[in-house]
Amino acid sequence: MRPGVVSIAIVAAGIANTTLTADTFTAAVATGWSDPVTGDPDFADLSIFGVGATVFSPFSPSTGTGQTNLFNPFTGGPSSFQVGADMTQDGDMYEVTINWSTSDGSSFFENIASAAMMLPSGRTANILWFDIGNRTGAGGIPADGIDLGTEWAFVSGTQTLTDTMGGSSTSEITFGDSPFPYPDPTSFYATSNFLIDSLDSQNLNGISYTFNLQAVPTPGALALLGVAGLSRRRRRD
Repeated sequence: MRPGVVSIAIVAAGIANTTLTADTFTAAVATGWSDPVTGDPDFADLSIFGVGATVFSPFSPSTGTGQTNLFNPFTGGPSSFQVGADMTQDGDMYEVTINWSTSDGSSFFENIASAAMMLPSGRTANILWFDIGNRTGAGGIPADGIDLGTEWAFVSGTQTLTDTMGGSSTSEITFGDSPFPYPDPTSFYATSNFLIDSLDSQNLNGISYTFNLQAVPTPGALALLGVAGLSRRRRRD
């Protein structure tokens, strides 16, 4: 995930809680491996077993259209994993919500494809990844994130976890750096991971993210604001 400070074009003020135009995006669920001692993940050692993208119609998630089943490349049919997303705008503030779930309410752990537990390296997977946007462009899958139409900066976020017993917990989250490049600085990308052992013990079957983002003026837009401010000062003088 990228640093929080970026430049951005000014968005017209006075737009309150506007739902933005539906936008397709790439989503994937994959198993992977992290070092049990350091916790460092091996980003090259992945097995994707749930994916949604424009090249996998009808498994093409789009904002504002509810939960979409991902494509399971092992079975050639729908995966039990689902994703949905929405984005709204209020002035220069954006809210992006992302919801991961299963089609039948069962736990994520129960729906990890057994074939996906064996990674390309021969290791047994110990992490489950949830990814919005294929930043590396691997596998010929589009790198589409959720397009905001403007560059942005992270302000705040929350993560709500739900389980098969009806329990839930919400916590604040931060948005850290990522080793992956951002193909499009105006799009939103998000990656999270959970230890597979933890999934087994928690019976996790739902993750809901809310990200609050803000447009940051480009240097050119700031210069225009400065000129406008100077002009107003001169008129007052």
